[in-house]
Amino acid sequence: MHSAGKPVHKDVTVTEAVIGRARAGDHAAFEAIMRAHNRLLYRFVRNLVPSDADAEDVIQETYIKAFRAIDRFDGRARLSTWLVKIALHEVHNRGRKTRMTEPLDTMENVISMAAHLRPAGGLAAQATTPEQDAARDQIRRYLEAAIAQLPEDFRTVFVLRGIEEFSVDETSDMLGIPPSTVRTRFHRARARLRDLLDRDAGSALQDVHPFAGARCDRIVNGVLGRLTPTPG
Repeated sequence: MHSAGKPVHKDVTVTEAVIGRARAGDHAAFEAIMRAHNRLLYRFVRNLVPSDADAEDVIQETYIKAFRAIDRFDGRARLSTWLVKIALHEVHNRGRKTRMTEPLDTMENVISMAAHLRPAGGLAAQATTPEQDAARDQIRRYLEAAIAQLPEDFRTVFVLRGIEEFSVDETSDMLGIPPSTVRTRFHRARARLRDLLDRDAGSALQDVHPFAGARCDRIVNGVLGRLTPTPG
């Protein structure tokens, strides 16, 4: 979870020079931007749309729009903030209806399952036995389903603050809402999820909607293929 004094979210490996080359139409520079932000965008978008395929479609459209509008990126906000705004706009434009990723009757099921699977002393950061691996995977899946039950406004704030660890001000800027609203929605989202996130799913939280290398390559290659003119 985000804690006081923790560094704010950074745009890893993306320098002003890279952004400048992307503005000049350099696809290799834009590929660096995509690879630096793929995991963030996927985990954010995947919590707002019904399926992996929907998330990949939204992210590709986000990058296409970003590439075409990168001249308008003035650097006053973080590049990650700008991309998240575009992605959120794309989700809303598509009118996706959120739904649970797996059946889940009540939040009590999540909590009772997590308590049943919790090893003595808490969930280990690194599972060392097949049983711990299975427990961690099941908690992760139930956690994904629990997050999917949150109202979209709460879920969006929770993903940005609780999972991606953006600051209150960054989240406020991305969503266009006051910082006080960010704090209220995050508090209510955590209350809805209750103690599951803090006590039982600490390490599983980082595994919510994992982003594999093959998915990263697929998104990047899909965007580059659309940006590269077909030989006439």
